[in-house]
Amino acid sequence: MSIRDRATRATTLILIFASALAGCTSTPQPAPSSPVALGPSASAAPGCPAPPRSTATQTSSTLKTTVGRLTDGHGFNYAFSDATLAKHPELLATGAAPRWSAATTWEEGLFLLGGALIPVTVANPGPEPVTVSNVRLVNIVEECMPLALAYKMGNEGGGIGEQVDLRFNIDADVPVAYAYDPRVDPAQIPPTVPYFPTRVITIAPGDSQQISVTVGSLRRAHAFDLALDTNTGVQLVRNGTSPFRFAPSLCPNASQRSQMAPADLAWMRGQLFKNVRVRVAIATMAAAEPAKYSGPCDAL
Repeated sequence: MSIRDRATRATTLILIFASALAGCTSTPQPAPSSPVALGPSASAAPGCPAPPRSTATQTSSTLKTTVGRLTDGHGFNYAFSDATLAKHPELLATGAAPRWSAATTWEEGLFLLGGALIPVTVANPGPEPVTVSNVRLVNIVEECMPLALAYKMGNEGGGIGEQVDLRFNIDADVPVAYAYDPRVDPAQIPPTVPYFPTRVITIAPGDSQQISVTVGSLRRAHAFDLALDTNTGVQLVRNGTSPFRFAPSLCPNASQRSQMAPADLAWMRGQLFKNVRVRVAIATMAAAEPAKYSGPCDAL
């Protein structure tokens, strides 16, 4: 059955982001901002943050979007800049895990660590069908690598429901939405078949649709928005009032290293987290050696 005919199914856009114990956020009219995709790596940029690229503004608010819990694609792993960590010094503690919420920390500059997997439910409350003809990454900013703290909480598990699965390589000049099987390791088998324009997503009045979007980079931290191109205009999707943010893993495996340019590998070797905290039990965090999770790791 085609996507056009699935009038009773939900549409969730899943991009790589997580909330520690957070709920969902509804963003019917997001504002523009100021995604782990893999593929040939671009050369290293000279400075950060870089000027925005693929800029877009919202021209329609026909659909209602709800962003679910964000992960890096494997679990709840985060990176903090000095400024963000200064607002949450309790996260440096070891032993019993402190109570905090990623949902309220996104606005303070929190990054996912390793990639972005974002669930978005797109509902059509109007009287007419709405067709999504493309999903794009827009307002892309190459950010400075957040190195104050790597906070690795791991995964609580969970299944994969019926949804439209998309994947982006944010390192591309113009990232394309590829059809993607989330059961395949994204680091090993980069997708090659674009989802659009041979397919579209049509949402009937009163219905919703689930879409899963995986976004990543092997070379830099990024911030970005999503844009839904519809028959009523362009609608932006944001992480509440903030852009989506993620930082790459600083300890790539052999397959990932083969996709990176020498300049990117050289940059990564110089990146070192100041602190690392790793979950070792259900509610217990322990300190770990930063070099094992940073550019000096054995992989480089």
